[in-house]
Amino acid sequence: INSTGVRLWGAKTKEELLGWRSDQLIHPDDFANAMARLRRRLAGEMGLYPAEVRYLRRDGTIMPMEVSAGPITFGGKPAVQFIARDITESKLAQKRLTESERHLRLILESVPECIKLVGVDGTLLSMNSAGLAMIEADQLEQVVGLCVCDLVLPKYRPVFEALNAAVFRGESQTAEYEIVGLNGTHRWLETYAGPMRDG
Repeated sequence: INSTGVRLWGAKTKEELLGWRSDQLIHPDDFANAMARLRRRLAGEMGLYPAEVRYLRRDGTIMPMEVSAGPITFGGKPAVQFIARDITESKLAQKRLTESERHLRLILESVPECIKLVGVDGTLLSMNSAGLAMIEADQLEQVVGLCVCDLVLPKYRPVFEALNAAVFRGESQTAEYEIVGLNGTHRWLETYAGPMRDG
């Protein structure tokens, strides 16, 4: 083990860690899978992708690691070399992102207005519950991929198409047009649309 590993496991010297058993280092829920991978590596199998394993520091705290392993010979005997990367920060970032997305989804589902994402060709990518109710759809899967212009009355389709084209030029626009829902109900919509930009 190198000095980085000594620090990650909360030891002062590598001698403190040498001789530790695998069941002392690996989280109990990950132990069986980790040992199965170890046996395959000892048999000569090369791992194609890193595995995510939860290790235990000396103080008992959990340390998520991304681990790559491969068979080697050490002192004339078969062994397995592990290269581990601490992914604690990325796991925390992933958790924060998931929580943020859940919060945003709650907001989108709570507002009474239709909120939708539309592709450059006018196809529906996503829509909240209020929007689904407006177009008389029971679930999102029923209408994903549908061209929104198919719901717009023919004489107002040029209005919708001009709106969509302007947005994909980077502009924000408003428009009014009449739609007909999946069950035949007519509604007038006042729409505000703006570009969703990447990073």
